[in-house]
Amino acid sequence: MESDHTRQISLSIFQIIKPSCQRVSEIALRSSISDFDTLTYELRQILIGLAAHHENYKKEAKEATESDYVVSTKLADYVFYPISNLFKHPLLPEPVIQYILQILSFLVAHAWSHDIDDNLLEQLFALTVFLAGGDSIHHKRSSAIAGKSPELVSAASACLVALVKCLPRDYYTGVQNLEKRLSILGDTTTILLDALETLGPSSVEEITSILRTLAWLYSTRVTAEQASFVFPGIVSKIVNFHSQSKSLSTESLLAVLDILRALIVKVFSDKSLDLTITDGSGELQSPQALSSLLTHLNENTVPEETLVRVSITSSEKSHRTTAWLDATSKQLKLSIMIFMKNFILGANSRKRIASSLNLFNGIVEFVSDIVRTCFKALFRELIPSTVDILAALFYVATLDQPGTKESEILSKIESVYIILARSELELLYKVLYSKTENLIATQFPQILSSASEDKICLCVSALKVHLHVTSSLSKALLKPQASLDLLSQLVLTTLSTHITQNVSRDATTKLGAGKQELLHFLGGQNAEEKTNTLDEIELPPHIDAKRLGNVTKRENTLVPVDKTNVVKRLDLDLHTQTESPRLFSKIYSKDSETQIQSLVLFLGTQCGANSENLFLSLVVESDSKGNKIEELTQRTVSLWLSNTLFQSHSSTDSAKFDIDEFLDLDEIDESADVDEETSYLLVQTAQEMLDDTRALLEESNYDPRSREYKICENAYSVALATIGALASKLTKADFQADVLMDYLYPLLEALTYTPESQVHMQAKVSLNQIVTLHYNGSLENLIKDNSDYLIDSLSMNLSVASGLTPSLPGILLVVIRISGVDLLWLNQLQDILSEIFIVIDSFHGYSMLVENFFHVFVEIIAKVKEVYGAQLLDLSKLDQNEISPYKPWGITDRNAMFDLIDEGNKIVDPFADYDPEKEYFHRKPGVPFSEQEVDSDDEEPENEENQDQAEQEPAEPWPSPVPKNIYTSVQQIFTYGLQLLSHPSVKLKLQILHTLKEAYPIMSSNYKALMPLLAQYWPLLLVMSTGSSSLSEAIDEDRLLQTEQLIEPTLELMLVIFDEDKKHEKFMASRFIDMWEFLKKKAPVILNILSAGHLGNRDKAVSKRLSPKNGQLYSRLLITGINIYERSVPDLDAHEMVKCCRLLGFDGIEKLGRDVSNHLWVLTQAENFAF
Repeated sequence: MESDHTRQISLSIFQIIKPSCQRVSEIALRSSISDFDTLTYELRQILIGLAAHHENYKKEAKEATESDYVVSTKLADYVFYPISNLFKHPLLPEPVIQYILQILSFLVAHAWSHDIDDNLLEQLFALTVFLAGGDSIHHKRSSAIAGKSPELVSAASACLVALVKCLPRDYYTGVQNLEKRLSILGDTTTILLDALETLGPSSVEEITSILRTLAWLYSTRVTAEQASFVFPGIVSKIVNFHSQSKSLSTESLLAVLDILRALIVKVFSDKSLDLTITDGSGELQSPQALSSLLTHLNENTVPEETLVRVSITSSEKSHRTTAWLDATSKQLKLSIMIFMKNFILGANSRKRIASSLNLFNGIVEFVSDIVRTCFKALFRELIPSTVDILAALFYVATLDQPGTKESEILSKIESVYIILARSELELLYKVLYSKTENLIATQFPQILSSASEDKICLCVSALKVHLHVTSSLSKALLKPQASLDLLSQLVLTTLSTHITQNVSRDATTKLGAGKQELLHFLGGQNAEEKTNTLDEIELPPHIDAKRLGNVTKRENTLVPVDKTNVVKRLDLDLHTQTESPRLFSKIYSKDSETQIQSLVLFLGTQCGANSENLFLSLVVESDSKGNKIEELTQRTVSLWLSNTLFQSHSSTDSAKFDIDEFLDLDEIDESADVDEETSYLLVQTAQEMLDDTRALLEESNYDPRSREYKICENAYSVALATIGALASKLTKADFQADVLMDYLYPLLEALTYTPESQVHMQAKVSLNQIVTLHYNGSLENLIKDNSDYLIDSLSMNLSVASGLTPSLPGILLVVIRISGVDLLWLNQLQDILSEIFIVIDSFHGYSMLVENFFHVFVEIIAKVKEVYGAQLLDLSKLDQNEISPYKPWGITDRNAMFDLIDEGNKIVDPFADYDPEKEYFHRKPGVPFSEQEVDSDDEEPENEENQDQAEQEPAEPWPSPVPKNIYTSVQQIFTYGLQLLSHPSVKLKLQILHTLKEAYPIMSSNYKALMPLLAQYWPLLLVMSTGSSSLSEAIDEDRLLQTEQLIEPTLELMLVIFDEDKKHEKFMASRFIDMWEFLKKKAPVILNILSAGHLGNRDKAVSKRLSPKNGQLYSRLLITGINIYERSVPDLDAHEMVKCCRLLGFDGIEKLGRDVSNHLWVLTQAENFAF
């Protein structure tokens, strides 16, 4: 009985579509149809009317649901009647069929679906199949819909989807017309699957609707036996559709998963099959028996598969037999693995899965439903492969963020299998253990050798998933830990063996070309393809073009910075290097190396491996008779793996303290003892590697570009990395006493290597780890707390010849730059300086060593200035000396004149303070002054008397703001520098001059101690300031370029000397005048100026060989002297100096004084007068 609401809806529709239905009926009743355009128009009007009414209804009745919109079946019959008459006419055009199918789809969805009988359903199915698929579908089992327009395909699929939703639950289980119905079911399935291939990826709604409808149809309306007939074809069609569609939407991909899962669960459900499963494998091999695998890693042997048999006890009429199960499950495995490879590992799929939680969960649910429902039926084929599917999913999901999501994803994967019954877990554990074993022993070595990034990353993910699931099953079954430990040990041994082999194979140098090959090359007879080319130029056979393309610079990496400026190259910023350098960049990519490390970390954190046994398995015994380089490579890889494994162990954390565990006296926790033993095992291994590497480098003179040198560099880096790893596991006291005492020196030594070297970068990483954990992030605190034995180490190395390595001055430089001020305050540098001076005395012929020591001296001087710089400026002395002794010269204003005539400034009588009662000279009574000589008889009493008198007199105050002990050290540096200015090495003298220039302000703070030294070596400075070889007045015609290099730093030092003299009593005035006399005779540029004869001929006067900066320095030096010593300089000499300076040019730094300006005015007026 139809409701009033239905009748009202139907009446409204009737009024809209009645005219068009009448015209369609008129056309259909004709004997032949000639005007298909009119027919198409009227059918479209009917469809438009139906759709418009539906849309208006939804807008007006907002609260109404789709099920409330019900059309009367009588109206549906009224609309269908004229359409049915059209079927009498053959060859209806596609637009007509399209509109007919769309109208039928509307009528089925809103009218007949609410009250439909089986006969009408069969008729509508047959009609729709005929309209969509054509005649060929009945005998070719392929529809013609694939060649139709997308609009027709969409209309046909929508109509079939609407009809499928009308199927009652028992439609395919009854006896009546079952064969016909199953035939139509097959036709419907074929048309819908063909429609998928026609519709484009943009038809998201249609594709999703078809896939979900088929999934619903076969999971709820068709029996498992019936579905098994079409199962292979449907799966094949779906897999092909997915592989050919490149950009399906997320909804469509989820729909593909739904239909495959529905089909598999329906056909292979354990409940629908009478299954018998037999385990013929017996018990799993013991760990002792499996240990033989460790000695046969290079043999490509596949572990024996678990002998499990699955059979079906069924009647003869059943289609699903044991043979069917074996064949179909194998075929299904192939199809699913191909599908999942494209679905998960496709180019576009990886990013989509990583960013879409729905896709990730969809795959997990897909696998979970199959494992839970079809475990027995698919155990032999698909169930073990589900672990591979989840491993690929794990790889994609953690590709961008390794480590952050791993635990969460692994928990989801674990939940897929852990819900199984215990008997099923037993079966799965045996198969999975054997499968994991095979993966480690057979496939993993091959993938490591291939060095393919994708393969390595995918294999590592597979190992993690296999090991985690195996571990979870083992815990659920209460299995012993020994078997899992063996798997972990097998992984580490495989890594150690094959990484070592790959490093050795890649490092093999290319053999030189034979004579015949060179002759062929030179004669142009090389008929082979020209692959050895660079920039389209064919290279000789002994040159590898591939290697040339990657060589950018010579890697003097492990060599200390002894041939360059240590100060400029030294990098002590630990934060510039946050990651350890890569060791295997030549054979593995960065991601591959990271994945291998993550696998080792995983073994320690996830699998609960016995670390002590694993570390012992990685220890490589030294073989004195073997190849040392190959052995060092193996030890390097093993220690690298040990360091990574050691980092996986969590440190002791008081925040995680559990009182219940503490009070559990029955169970003794040995983890702390194991960690401590492992720590000291690593320390010993690292120490041996450092010693062996140093010995090997000393024995062999390897080229820094050679493979042997690179191996030694890697070994040294790994040993230093061990120190950083130990810092997080030991307390500060233990670490400082047991590790730092031996390793702080090598760590600081590594900082002196070139910044591009792996050793330097690893040292920064290790030091950063140490100071962050134990020294509040301060490298200065590290040096200060360990200064005692660090100073002892430096002193010991300075005292023996074997310790005088090129890196020793660099280590001193590092220590002083970091904590030099503290060491100065604590007076700990005095012993070091004494040892350095002894070394300089003994090895002064080694200019490079002495030069680097002077780099250290510069740093020490810089630290002294850092502490006492403000006092050393001594600006008050400059203020006192501003009053010129040659009054009234220099008076510029009225106040200065008032000061001049002020009585307070009146010159005091020099004898005003004379005391006639005081005895200024000690003399013997009764003895003339000229005879006041000490007699030999009373010499001793007189000396004693003078000594007593000296003790009574107060000590002379120390004039320098720098403490006497520090000043003495600087004075020693200054003295040694002056003495070594006669050394033949120009480079050393350049560094010494720079050191003297930096030290002079400190030395001038005690002028009394400085003047004798300066007086002694002033002639040598004069010689160097002119580039001459001696004080002789003879002119050096063939002066060397090397000596001219010393002019600039010497002049800069002399400028500092005169500037400092300005603060004192201007003792250098006479030496300045003498210097001018010497420059006129020996300095080529000044000699040329004076001999030119006139002022304007500058080109002739100035030497072409003279550096422009040297000329400016000469000028600045003369101007400075004139400004400082004023009237002490004779007028003629000053005039001559200014004349030279005018031709040399003024640098603009030194301010021109009044005297200089006057002389310049005279020169200018004379020049104008001459013209």
